Amino acid sequence: HDYERALVMVSFLLATLPNASTELRDRGLLYYQTGQFAAAVLDLEAYLNLVPQAQDAPTIHQILEQIR
Repeated sequence: HDYERALVMVSFLLATLPNASTELRDRGLLYYQTGQFAAAVLDLEAYLNLVPQAQDAPTIHQILEQIR
């Protein structure tokens, strides 16, 4: 449950692969877990734009609704 360390690692991956959808989702969820809601929305919306039919899309939409 070391969210801050996980954020650093996922952000590093995204610096080299900016459109890595899974990493965008994961970072968005980490931002959500750490209360960084504006950043979470940006990443989770980007994830859904890249993979609109993702299997977890309903869950991601639900999280976005909770944030808003």
